[in-house]
Amino acid sequence: MKKETRLAFGVTPSTRRYRLRYARYKALAQTLAEHSKERGGDDACIFDLLDIGSGFGRTAQYLEAEGISDRFRFHGVDIKRKRLDRVYQAERWELKQADVQEGIPYTDGRFDVAVCEQVIEHLRNPDFVIRESHRVLKPGGLLILGVPIFPSPLAIARHHLIPPLYSAMGIPLGSHIHFFTLRAITELILRGDLFDIQEARGFRIVSGGPLAFLEDFAWWWRFNLLLGRTLTSLCTEVQIVAVRKEPLDPGRPE
Repeated sequence: MKKETRLAFGVTPSTRRYRLRYARYKALAQTLAEHSKERGGDDACIFDLLDIGSGFGRTAQYLEAEGISDRFRFHGVDIKRKRLDRVYQAERWELKQADVQEGIPYTDGRFDVAVCEQVIEHLRNPDFVIRESHRVLKPGGLLILGVPIFPSPLAIARHHLIPPLYSAMGIPLGSHIHFFTLRAITELILRGDLFDIQEARGFRIVSGGPLAFLEDFAWWWRFNLLLGRTLTSLCTEVQIVAVRKEPLDPGRPE
């Protein structure tokens, strides 16, 4: 295995300078830089950000690299204590250990931004977590949600064919419960008229393998961003940028 001697996007230890696996975090940080400028005006305006499934705090790392981390107060929820204990710059976070499938442990309208990256594909009821995200966001608050996606035939195969095949072969299935297409995740976020989608962008349509050496070049990263915006449904991952609508849905779960 090649030693990780570089920093992808100047942040994450990697074998490549523009490793496409981390491009979604760079895009997230750029979106929040634009959002904070549009909504905040001057640098004195501070935004409350909730990271749902905060992990080790990668969101904060990329916002720091973008030069805007001081514009945010970081709040994180994760089911695993070991992640919270090792979160990046823990002193800057309010951290809570919780299973978001049982509810997000914050009051209504608490946050300006909610980030939920690579989480809901692991959950029994992703619709509930999206509704909870809506509940804890302020009016006009921003949700950035990322999931792996598949073209429709592959999604069907992963959902219906792979589990019995893996079971017969004694291969662990992993923790993914849901296998989304672009259409499925878009419909899920729009369900209940809770959010307006501003953008759906894909990542990693062409990455790794024999072309991995190209991930040392900025032009290859930018080319993949273009592919991700034009051929989104064929990408490996998608990131949805959505705005919380008014009013609060009276039928939301408590």
